[in-house]
Amino acid sequence: MTGQYRRMTMIGADVSLPVGQFVLRGEGAQYFDEAQSPAAGTDIPLSGTANALLGIDWYAGNDWNLSAQYSYKYIEDFDATMSGKQHTHMGTFRISKSLLNNTLSLQSFAYMDLTDGGIYNRFSADYALNDQMHLMLGYDLFHADKGMFQMYAHNSEYWLKLKYNF
Repeated sequence: MTGQYRRMTMIGADVSLPVGQFVLRGEGAQYFDEAQSPAAGTDIPLSGTANALLGIDWYAGNDWNLSAQYSYKYIEDFDATMSGKQHTHMGTFRISKSLLNNTLSLQSFAYMDLTDGGIYNRFSADYALNDQMHLMLGYDLFHADKGMFQMYAHNSEYWLKLKYNF
């Protein structure tokens, strides 16, 4: 098996607007001849896609942060050689809080498949032992009956990491 890395052309723009404790964000992009997921037994199809994203971040004070975003993707020349859907909708939500003079960070970050239902949510705690070492633990929750997270439905797990920076 040899990987193929095709050139892809795109054009896009983004905007970010601070309004008090909030930041409003938007992005748009058009991809030309983007490789799509093929149906079983077919060659990799190419198609143009239109992509849009809207988001809001709230810096609520006292080291709280909440963020939400919505993204949409449209595959222009969708046909039977492609797997998936012509229109897909995704949402994300993040809530975080820093404690203990910013040495401990608690966070929940979720991807939500708004097209088919399903969620991937990472709950985590990150404690800075010192400037070079972080101890992290968390839980990855997968839940889906269909859609993009269905293949991971039984992969929920607890995890522990020790990170060293030099």
